[in-house]
Amino acid sequence: MENSLSKDLGVLDGIGLGIGTIIGGTIYSALGLANKLTGGHPELAFFLSFMVALFVAKVYSDIVSRKPSSGGTYSVVNDGLGKVLGLPAAILQFFGYSVASAFYAWVFSDYFSAVFGGDPKVISLLVICFLTLILLLGAKESGRFTLVLSGFKVFVLLSIGFLAIYFLGIKINPRLPSLSNVVKAAFVIFFGFEGFEVIASASEEMRDPERDVPRSMFASLGLVLAVYMLLALSVNHLRSYNEKTILLSLADIVLNGPGVFFVLAGSLTSTTTAALSSMYVSSRLLYKLSVEERIPRVFSLTWRRGSPYVASLVTGVVAVLLAQSGTTMVLINWASLCFIALFFLVSLSGLRLLRNKIFPTLAIVSLLTLVFFGYVL
Repeated sequence: MENSLSKDLGVLDGIGLGIGTIIGGTIYSALGLANKLTGGHPELAFFLSFMVALFVAKVYSDIVSRKPSSGGTYSVVNDGLGKVLGLPAAILQFFGYSVASAFYAWVFSDYFSAVFGGDPKVISLLVICFLTLILLLGAKESGRFTLVLSGFKVFVLLSIGFLAIYFLGIKINPRLPSLSNVVKAAFVIFFGFEGFEVIASASEEMRDPERDVPRSMFASLGLVLAVYMLLALSVNHLRSYNEKTILLSLADIVLNGPGVFFVLAGSLTSTTTAALSSMYVSSRLLYKLSVEERIPRVFSLTWRRGSPYVASLVTGVVAVLLAQSGTTMVLINWASLCFIALFFLVSLSGLRLLRNKIFPTLAIVSLLTLVFFGYVL
């Protein structure tokens, strides 16, 4: 039968979902590429991506906290720019998060197979099937699951970063990279900051969205920036490394053999929570579209735990298909393009929905920054 979504989420659950998505496979798979593109200055790319995300997050929080919706970006664009752009935004959002789920499953399989062997396609399939089951249990269970694993993965990344700086010190390349290379690197790792939008999609299931949405968003982004900057300042000591598994190389130097398994555990939990959070957004989007009768009503069917089970199952199937057809860098580039386009539409929406407040200024800033991203690229 069709029911309303449960309202079980608080600030900690929101932070868990946010960090669960933001700290995903990107820091493990794209840090090496960002380090190469910036000539040893990945911290510049991380900070640029953070500032863009911060501006857009402010627009999101001001809009969503006033009118919570499981549709997330789709609902914001639909209200701000009308149904003509609302549906394309929904397609971009669903595709972006479905690709993100597949990407995280691929990174999981990359790290797992690098240590234990196995077929990455089979591993990614099993991961997505397991996460679909978690998703079916409901928002509260998904939030608590990501909160626990997010705490562990933050501990792993902070430990590696602090130990690297303690034993090796901070090494900064005196040569600054070109602006175009910094922006290119920021584009690649921008995907590593997009997870705050998950909190917007969870707003309808929060007990006090006006208070909890902004707190969850900004706390998630601030903590993630600290972790990313710490790691960015640690990797310059590496002379040779695999771009896809750079943190394994860093951990091997700092902790020798056991460090590899320590980072492996962190990478597996990071990609697991990020994939789950991304699938959560996709399923709630299908639910919202179904409630508004823009897709068949069957997608809004929920069971006794308040979870839209048809939408969750379809989300899992799409993620599996994408994971079986892509590669790591192809998936991350597709996802980054989708989210930059979505954030551009959200910033445009902010100009209209927030026109009576001072904060449209931030919408304009985020618009100009996203345009600059596209121009340099």
